Amino acid sequence: ADDVLVPCGYYVPAGAEGARAAAQLLRVGPAPVTYRDDGPRLLEPIVAEDNDTNLSIARLIVDSIGWRIRISGDGRISIEPMAADPALRLDTMDHDAVELQMSDTQDWYSVPNCYRVTTGDQYAVARNDDPDSPLSTVARKANRGGTGEIWTGESGVSLSDSESLAEYAYRKLKEAQAPARKVSYTRRFYPGITTGDLVNLHLPGHGIDGTFRVSRQTITLGYGARTQEEVVEK
Repeated sequence: ADDVLVPCGYYVPAGAEGARAAAQLLRVGPAPVTYRDDGPRLLEPIVAEDNDTNLSIARLIVDSIGWRIRISGDGRISIEPMAADPALRLDTMDHDAVELQMSDTQDWYSVPNCYRVTTGDQYAVARNDDPDSPLSTVARKANRGGTGEIWTGESGVSLSDSESLAEYAYRKLKEAQAPARKVSYTRRFYPGITTGDLVNLHLPGHGIDGTFRVSRQTITLGYGARTQEEVVEK
């Protein structure tokens, strides 16, 4: 799908079912593609640019509706909502599925706490002003001075009928702040767990306890199928 350019003048019209449109674009390859037919519809058209591929437009669509492209272990592709519940719990108190060596990095310096989105002549701003959050404007003002604000944003966004512009901005701010904490570890292989899924980590020896989203995964095809995983805080 990433090797195929969409036709010149290609666009996905307003009112289109987002999951269906993304699935149609991904069916240029040999992998079977399924989708949920109860998904949001696009409020505005998505217009392709010169170098857009079937994959890049499919990604724009699922990002607009807040869903995801999930690839299972046997290569099947599904267009579905973002995971809401953990698919796996890793607890060093119960079993030894996780190897001892791991990393827990936190980047509280560069991630934003203010997110602005625009579409047409409308805009919305999402802010993290929570005094209990180390990423908030309040915490950064206390630690670094100034306003404590770190801005980012995007323009020309396409919305679905499932969320408003303000809700879209809030979702994107949460996504932008998630990589502030990354945990990397190696674990025993569990079938069916892939990038985008949620895992619950209870690793008290490392000070880690919470729900994280899998952002990267590498499986070694050998004894035990050791799985190296990188997760970001939900």
